[in-house]
Amino acid sequence: MVLHAFIGRVHGRQEVAKSPRIRLASNSQEHAGRRTNAPGSEGTAQVNKQLGKRLKRISKRILGPNLDRVVLEKETRLLIEKLDVTSLSVLEISGQRWRKFGFRSYRSVEYPEFDITADLVLSETFDLVIAEQVFEHVAYPYRAGKNVYQLLNAGGYFLISTPFLQKVHNFPIDCCRWTETGMKYFLSECGFEPQQIETGSWGNRHAARANLRFRESFPRRNLFFGSWKNDPTFPVQVWALARK
Repeated sequence: MVLHAFIGRVHGRQEVAKSPRIRLASNSQEHAGRRTNAPGSEGTAQVNKQLGKRLKRISKRILGPNLDRVVLEKETRLLIEKLDVTSLSVLEISGQRWRKFGFRSYRSVEYPEFDITADLVLSETFDLVIAEQVFEHVAYPYRAGKNVYQLLNAGGYFLISTPFLQKVHNFPIDCCRWTETGMKYFLSECGFEPQQIETGSWGNRHAARANLRFRESFPRRNLFFGSWKNDPTFPVQVWALARK
């Protein structure tokens, strides 16, 4: 009797295991349990995002800023420090580098919520408009430049910087490059007087070669062992400060 009961129980288990409906139901319950116990996808995405930001900050401390930004940021800072900074109302387009510079007022706008090539929607004007590493990505740069001119108060300034010897980087598109001479003519067509435009550039063979060697990212300062001496015939970055 005991043996028959044991065989019956084993046989019953085998029948249950062979039943497709029961097996599918069991699998569904297991998966449901896993989904219930697993952390939410939104929470996981948020953790990954925060981790990515932290790793990026650590990497920047170790490797330094992008190679082509080192001299650019130093020189543009010197240009702005010559102005009466505390009296300026400032608009920065697609960036926040200058947010804590001590301006009287500061505002930052981002694409696509703000499109500098579209009809102007801002009711205010500014003493300084900043667009760093922006205009190479603008489909209609002359339209954008003329809009910047309209955003400036009389006597106001426009700080612009763009790459030259740098690979195409689509954010979301990449359209234009200017030399110092080209930048001056470009700004002149946007309404600025040539004598009110101060341009600068930095680069050399070593920097240009390093900049073009990296496929997915830009070289960092602490990984660059070439010369820092400027060679005007190999500009990596170009900038200008124009006064209205």
